[in-house]
Formats: sequence, C-alpha cells, structure tokens
Amino acid sequence: MNNHLKITRIDLNDPKSIAAAGAERKLFTHYGLDYKVHSVELKGPPLRVRVLEVGSGEPVLMVPGGSGDACFFAPLMAELKGWRFIAVNRPGGGMSDGVITGKLI
Repeated sequence: MNNHLKITRIDLNDPKSIAAAGAERKLFTHYGLDYKVHSVELKGPPLRVRVLEVGSGEPVLMVPGGSGDACFFAPLMAELKGWRFIAVNRPGGGMSDGVITGKLI
C-alpha cells in the first residue's frame, strides 16, 4: 500500500452501520422504492464500494457529489419512472469504504 494512502474499511456488522442501513431502508420505503444493494470490490485502491440499484428499464448511472451518499437521489428516483438507476456511493459515503490521502505520520 502507498504510504500516502490509508483505507478505512466499513464494518457492516457495527451497530452504527446497521442503524445507517435501517435509516436508508426507511427512506426508500417512504418513497415507495424497492432497491438492491451490491458491493463492488476494487483492486486499486483496495476498496469495497456500495452500489444501489432501483427500478427497471434503461440504465442511468448516478454518482453523487457532496458527501458521496447515493440515498439523496431517492426523491428524484421516485419521480422518474421507467428507468433502472445505478447509484454509486462514492468512497467515504453511503457505507462505501473510505480513503484518506496525504502523508501518514
């Protein structure tokens, strides 16, 4: 591993992760959305990225700005019917692993 890169792994069994997944489930239920969760293991850097899939039809890739959390797309997804949304939680957001860059001491 590069000495300027630190990976922060998300423990999906941690009570905070379980609570976050429950809150996400409530949000999508509120908007009447069924969704699937996928994990994609990247090789370089070695990260687990969480991807949400909602709906059916032609695929639309959604990559959030800001916090990197794809759940903020839920209200928009609920309004746009006939599409299959593939929403990527960027590293450090939405229970995807994170990356800290810079010189480590």
